[in-house]
Amino acid sequence: MHRLPALRVLAAALVATLLTAFGAASAAAFQLIPIVMEFAPSGRAATQTFGIWNDAAEPVAVQIDMVERLVGIDGSETLPPAGDRFLVYPNQALVPPNEMQLIQVRWLGEADLARELAFRIIAEQLPVALEGAPPPGGRIDILVRYEGAVYVTPAGATSSLAVEEAAREVTDAGVRLAVTIANRGTRHGVLNGAVLSLRTDAAGIELKGAELSGLEGENVLAGNRRRFLLPWPESLGEQAPSATLRVESAR
Repeated sequence: MHRLPALRVLAAALVATLLTAFGAASAAAFQLIPIVMEFAPSGRAATQTFGIWNDAAEPVAVQIDMVERLVGIDGSETLPPAGDRFLVYPNQALVPPNEMQLIQVRWLGEADLARELAFRIIAEQLPVALEGAPPPGGRIDILVRYEGAVYVTPAGATSSLAVEEAAREVTDAGVRLAVTIANRGTRHGVLNGAVLSLRTDAAGIELKGAELSGLEGENVLAGNRRRFLLPWPESLGEQAPSATLRVESAR
């Protein structure tokens, strides 16, 4: 499994419908299990099963959608519909309290992939009045949304993470080290246990752990690039450094 901080898991309430100015929060909630899944492009592993676990005291209505995962160099995501490349059954479910609804997802896309493709599975609570009237004083309904990570990974795919560019950049917030990391491999790579080695004519240092806050644990999809702004190490002076990257684990 991959580290959850890289997954942008949205288990918090994203939408709140205020039924009255003062009220209690609805107890309806659920979990998506698992939050990360790998599919094969063909064969038995092209079909996988997720679970919607309702740990609340009320039934919950949930809709499941599959979307593409397009990540910009700054880490921002665009999530267009995946179209007919997945079959989801059922794509809507009414889950009773303390029960699990199984969701089967099948890859219908290309069986011969040159590199891994990345998607998200979105499980979103539907704003449905399930039963009864609101309690005295009304209530607030919290609509929960999960965004899980889905990868369709060909056999033998591997990540290949490397520094493409390291530069000294003056920003409104001060001087920063701008590092662009490319994944030239065929599988996503997670920057776990990253060590960034920097060298100029006058100095050489290594950054790791808290010094790489904002880079450590981040995900670089196959064929993608990510750009990170880090505090500028004063010991480097003003010369742009050469840089190399090591990772403890890219998965």
